[in-house]
Amino acid sequence: MPLPPALAARLAKRGIIAKDRRKENDEEEVIAESYDNEDEPEVTKKSITDKTKFMGYPGCPNKVNPYHMCSLFCLSRWGKGKLKPDDRDYKAKYEAMMKKIHLPEHWKEKYDPGCGRHYFWCTRTDKVSWLPPTHSKCRPVEAASVLRQILFPSIFGEREVEEEESDKSENGDKDDMDLESDSEDEELEARRRRDKDRRKKDYDRYRGSSYKDNDPMDPSTYSDTPKGSWSSGLDEVREYTKRSKS
Repeated sequence: MPLPPALAARLAKRGIIAKDRRKENDEEEVIAESYDNEDEPEVTKKSITDKTKFMGYPGCPNKVNPYHMCSLFCLSRWGKGKLKPDDRDYKAKYEAMMKKIHLPEHWKEKYDPGCGRHYFWCTRTDKVSWLPPTHSKCRPVEAASVLRQILFPSIFGEREVEEEESDKSENGDKDDMDLESDSEDEELEARRRRDKDRRKKDYDRYRGSSYKDNDPMDPSTYSDTPKGSWSSGLDEVREYTKRSKS
């Protein structure tokens, strides 16, 4: 089985496979693709267009998902979809509902053969809803085809940027990568030291300027007790001892 062209190119850059082998894989891939195209009917070839990618095939039930892009599999799997609703209960409820409502201006009733359900489309705002616009629970939203045109170009753009960055990193020398790693480590260590010094200064400012001269064992260091000396409290102890003896 031939390697994909993109994978063959990356392996050739790393020296894992020879360039002649890559060229051979490319030729095999082109031949396989040409055979596949010859086997497909002419109608199927012309069925994939930019409009189809964004709008989706009418019979595909997944086209309501803006992240789904229809392919030939959707056409062969779903075909034309459901030409009419096959759920009798749904059909009866829908007909009863439509008899009670009147669509406002710029709203049209449409049928989705992929889902087998009716929906409502506003020609002015290009928004859609499964419920009629006069329904209390109606929340018109952007159509999946509209969102797909916005999402897919941005996604493809991000993928291209990621691939370019990946290729650049693969083509770079190992020494350059080591230097970048060392510089990042040094920058991280310097940042940690700055943060530690800043926290210490903030705590010193909170405790007062005399904090640096305090003994860590002195209660005044970690409480509101007044600062004392080594003989603090001895006078009170002596007086208490005299009183207890007398």
